[in-house]
Amino acid sequence: MSYKLKHVSKRDARYILYALLCLPWLLLPFIGKNTFKTYGPAAIFMAHLIRIESEIAEKRNWWKIKPVIRPFNRSESPLIWGIFFIGSLVVLKWFYGRFWLYLGANLVLNALFSYPFYYIMRKLGIAKFVRLSRAGMMFLFLLKSIIMYGYHWYFIDSSKKSTQTK
Repeated sequence: MSYKLKHVSKRDARYILYALLCLPWLLLPFIGKNTFKTYGPAAIFMAHLIRIESEIAEKRNWWKIKPVIRPFNRSESPLIWGIFFIGSLVVLKWFYGRFWLYLGANLVLNALFSYPFYYIMRKLGIAKFVRLSRAGMMFLFLLKSIIMYGYHWYFIDSSKKSTQTK
């Protein structure tokens, strides 16, 4: 017996986007205050970078996400400040300092987002790729994860080391 996903109403789509925004934040007590202090700047930087990317994506028609939820003016915002932000903290906590494991973990998570998660979101009528392929999305995710790792290493990690040696 197979279950077919069907398009959801605009109201239900909003509930799903609110859940994608709020549910990841329930992990925050488990990842710890120090994790947020240590890796938060890199995750915040990445969230803002993704926000800029979503502006470019809208102009180039890479993808569509519907509907927009309040108080956000962008449809990607629940994903950016929910699952991506908290996911970035978790991945950095578990894998920072072991670059190849970090890269491997990101590849797995990117594949999960680009294929099964996207499939569900598309079937529900919430998201669809228009002029960007799934492989293109995986490449963008991988590039952003390398940028985030480099940002943390250069601006946060190296500045801590330089203040410790003084």
